[in-house]
Order: sequence, then structure tokens, then C-alpha cells
Amino acid sequence: MTLDRTIPPQVKEPDMFRLPQPRRVVFPNATELYILDMGEQDVCRIDLMWEIGNYEEPVHLSADMANKMLKEGAGGMSAAAIAEKLDYYGAWLQTTVTSHCSYVTLYSLNKYFDEVLPLLETIVKYPDFPEQDFYTLKERRKQQLRISLEKVQTLSNNAFRKQIFGKDHPYAYAPSVSDYENLTVNHLRKLHKLYYRPERCRIVISGKISRNILKGIEEKFGRYTVTATEEPLAIPDYPVLPADKFEYIEDKPGALQSSVRVGQHVILRSHPDFQKLRVVNTALGGYFGSRLMANIREEKGYTYGISSAVAGLRHGSYFTVGTQTGTEYTRPLIREVIREIKRMQEILMDKDELTMVRNYMSGELARGCDSPFSVADMYIGLLANGLPFDYYSRQAETIREITAEEIRRVAAEHLDISRLYVAIAGDKEKIGF
Repeated sequence: MTLDRTIPPQVKEPDMFRLPQPRRVVFPNATELYILDMGEQDVCRIDLMWEIGNYEEPVHLSADMANKMLKEGAGGMSAAAIAEKLDYYGAWLQTTVTSHCSYVTLYSLNKYFDEVLPLLETIVKYPDFPEQDFYTLKERRKQQLRISLEKVQTLSNNAFRKQIFGKDHPYAYAPSVSDYENLTVNHLRKLHKLYYRPERCRIVISGKISRNILKGIEEKFGRYTVTATEEPLAIPDYPVLPADKFEYIEDKPGALQSSVRVGQHVILRSHPDFQKLRVVNTALGGYFGSRLMANIREEKGYTYGISSAVAGLRHGSYFTVGTQTGTEYTRPLIREVIREIKRMQEILMDKDELTMVRNYMSGELARGCDSPFSVADMYIGLLANGLPFDYYSRQAETIREITAEEIRRVAAEHLDISRLYVAIAGDKEKIGF
């Protein structure tokens, strides 16, 4: 049959969203295992996560550096030996730290899982934290930071978080070279001993899972215990202390572009309107066809790209618009951002735009289920943020049922133009006041 390219494909409503449910097992040592047995390929991914991130770390950068150093030497094996063994078996290992969790992720072919699982066990349980590798990593990260701090985007991001949370809040923390210099390998060893313990660990295994794989995980991670000689520090109740001034300019003389952040605190994820606020955000600046892109990129030509986001964190949520622009367009761009927010609050969205936003958001949800590993990512996000497993089902329901009237109401109630914070990094003299 010849395809007639003059006829557009039929558009239909997305099917009802259903996220595959994991099976939960609690091992004798209190480690939790979540099993997502799905997929046809003989590959799997195992994610280990611990409740220690940038928010909880007792010393600045200790969580991130301890996590990165796990694969720099463990059980007497060098970093090169670890990398060589992973490469030999076609496996891949990555380490990640977020605000509240540290992760170790291993991808493996099922036929070699028994070979690489002991290596993962060694890396997690018996890291060596070699001094020379620590020094090398620290020097490399310091140089990367110096380069990053020359970028207006980094400067505006750092300034914006301090504006809305306060300079001493963990969510506003920005690394400094002195923080790296003050960090010692003993800080990493102590953090690992306190926080990388079985009762603080959750494991997600995804892919085509066999009984042998589950047996191996239980043997390596479900039975061992660690005698605690010291407990992790209690997490202080950090107050949120927003800045008194709503605009801040980080002067970068000679900068050809300005980096702009506009935003404010918004409702928490537990609020009944939070999912609706995400729909508002998507229409405003959450996808390529958004209003901010149509106005500020396509019509005005002030920037190559602009986006907005609603960040839902454990202890606070915020809305932000971010972009970079030629210095001379900084003020006009900010005015247009505010104008588009006002339009969301005052004018009903038409049917075609609402359909477009719904279809985009439904498609993004569906895309999150296109592989076992992407489904695992969704559940890891829920576990890390203490959210119920029906979170995405309720999100799909909101996308399907929200009306133009609700979008206007939510924008008006939860986005306050009079309390928008603006952080700019660029040439202050050319930006103007």
C-alpha cells in the first residue's frame, strides 16, 4: 500500500494511563527491594539508593564526593581494575547524588549478572577511598567549578535559589572552591559508615528478572548487617528566609548575554492544585509549543530558547522561568514573561491549545513507560520524594479532566506577579536598573 502523505495522521485521545506496579520485598536486614519484571531483552538494571543527599550531608560536598569515590577503588581493586572488569562484561556503572538521596546504578546483561553483582557489592560495602584518587578528583572538580562560575547561567541559578530560600538554606547551597579544599577523605569515610547502611537502603531491580537474579541480590544485600557505633545527625528544621528585595543583578562586566531567572515559591506537592499547576506551567513554558516560546523566541526573537518549570522538592516547591538573552533585551524579555503570566490569569485558553497541552503531557507520561528502565526512573522519583504510587495515575486524571476555567483559576491563585523574584547575571551597566 502506498502512503498518501497529503493526508495527516489521525489524532486520537491517549489511552487510559496505567503504570506497571512493582513487587515489594523487605529483607531481614530491613533493606527494601522493588521488583519491576518487564521487558523481553535479557538485560537488567539495579539501582541502590540511600537517604543521604546534599540536604542532609554533615559537611558540604561530602555526600557527592563520597558517592563519586565509590568506584575509584574498593576491596583492594583500583579504579582501573574496576573499570576494566565492568567493560569486560559489558556492564555500566554510574553514581548520582540529589538533594536527598545517593544512588549507585548498574546496567548488566543477564548472563553476566552473577559476575558483576559481587563487584557492585564490593564497591558499595568496601570502598577504599584512596587518598591520591581523592586528591585528583578534588582538583578536577575544583577546576570544573572555576569554569562553571564564569558562566552567567550558573551565576543566575545560584542567585535565584538564594533569593527564594535564603543564603543558608540547603536548597540554596552553591559549592565553592574553599568547600573542596576543606573536605578530607575522612569526611567521606565517616559519611559512608553512617549512611550507607542496609536499613537506609532501597533497591529497585528492573528488566527481565529471573529467580537467580533475585537470589543473588538477597545474598549480597539482604542479609548483611552493620553494627552502628554512631547514628546519623538529626536534620535541622531549616527556615525558609526569602530575600527582602525582589530583584538581584550579579554583575559580569563584558558579558554579551544575560542569564535571567524569574520565579517564586508555590504550593507543595501535597496540595490538591499542584498537578493542575503543572498543566499551567506546561502551557506557559513547559514545552516547545508553549506561550513563552511562541512570544519571546518566535515573535520577538529575544532568545533561542526559554522554558518554565515547577520544581516540587520535599521541603518546598517553586516556579521558575529561565533563559539567556542579549544584554540589550534583558528588560523587555522580563516584561514579556510577566505579560504572559498575566494572560494565563486573565484569558481563557482556547480549545485547540488545551487539547495540544493535554496531548503533550499525556504523551510525556506514556513515554515514561516505554521501557523497564524508564518505569524504574518513575518509581525511584516517587520513593525519593515520599510520594504515593498512584501519583502518576492522579496526574493523568488531572491532565484528562482539567478545564480552561480551572487553568485560569490556578494561575491566578498560585502565581503572584507582585511577588516574583528576578535574578539576572550579566553586564549590569548595559542591563540598566
